[in-house]
Amino acid sequence: KLAATFASFIDFSYDRQSDRIRNFMSYARHWIEKDDASQDSRARTLWAIGHCVKVGLHEQWATDLFRVASRNTLTDFKYSRSMAFLILAYDCYLERFPNDGERKPILKELAYRLKAMYDEETAKPSADGSEWLWFEDF
Repeated sequence: KLAATFASFIDFSYDRQSDRIRNFMSYARHWIEKDDASQDSRARTLWAIGHCVKVGLHEQWATDLFRVASRNTLTDFKYSRSMAFLILAYDCYLERFPNDGERKPILKELAYRLKAMYDEETAKPSADGSEWLWFEDF
């Protein structure tokens, strides 16, 4: 029963006009964010949908929504954590549909971008002298 409740919320959060997933709803069931949800919450939502595809939970709904809601991942997401969540999302989806020629290159591009971010940041000297290596400058 909870899976159906969560799926209903995710489905309701997807704004088909703007092609975006929303995140914040008031108790009165009105969306309260000015723009679409953060990259992080959108990516985590796609990961949840991808997991539903992988395990066959509400499979047709999840497959259809993943295909639609993930259309702009290469243009909309630029932060490392969001890209990592998207990689997990696409990995889940592609476990179920390994021959999806449209989405497999997106997974590879996201992984390439994440590695490039890491390589770029780790090539710089640390501003505070620490040896902490990360994908972004913090």
